[in-house]
Amino acid sequence: MGRPAKFNDKEKWCPKCVSWVEIGNFGLHAGSASGRDDYCKPCKAKKNHKYAAAWKRQHLYGVSAEDVQALWDEQKGLCAVCFDPIVLNGFRQGHRKKACLDHDHVSGDARGLLCQKCNLGLGIFGDNLAVLAQAIAYLRKFS
Repeated sequence: MGRPAKFNDKEKWCPKCVSWVEIGNFGLHAGSASGRDDYCKPCKAKKNHKYAAAWKRQHLYGVSAEDVQALWDEQKGLCAVCFDPIVLNGFRQGHRKKACLDHDHVSGDARGLLCQKCNLGLGIFGDNLAVLAQAIAYLRKFS
């Protein structure tokens, strides 16, 4: 007599959600008895994102989780550009936006925490002050 099955043809148990989830919400995994991943897709995405972001911060920028927390505390939980509230866990929560570690693309040095929109904006403008100044002048012309 073995363990009770944690899956059937319609649903599978997700230990992270602690609930039965429709089987289609699990990725395929040929090596498991069910033929599906252990965690449902949303739980797996949260788990993988958390570890991938931490690895990237530490290995590419030399910034630890404690360093990020210190930046967040120093900035009072606000984006360094637009001053909107940001969260550290990587997922938007209500009006709070995902925090991104901003870094200098030449030196690789961390500069601060930005919301995703501000981080993308600086990246799209290539951190180029002259182009940003031209963009500001353009917007002022129409306001």
